[in-house]
Amino acid sequence: MAEGYLRCPNCGSQLFYVGQPGAGLVFLRVRADGVPVASKEPDRELSDLDVSTIHCTSCAWYGSISELVP
Repeated sequence: MAEGYLRCPNCGSQLFYVGQPGAGLVFLRVRADGVPVASKEPDRELSDLDVSTIHCTSCAWYGSISELVP
């Protein structure tokens, strides 16, 4: 697993998603500094994306970026 990304507090996964109206699911990782980056398109602009609640792809956890662990 890549270093420098925050993890799910429940299962340790580094991959999350959010739903975006009209675009479906956007998969992302969260850098250690709390900045989300698109997992499949690292240069994609996410400023218009609501990341107030993110969902883990590996378990049932969902919450805010501030709840993730190093």
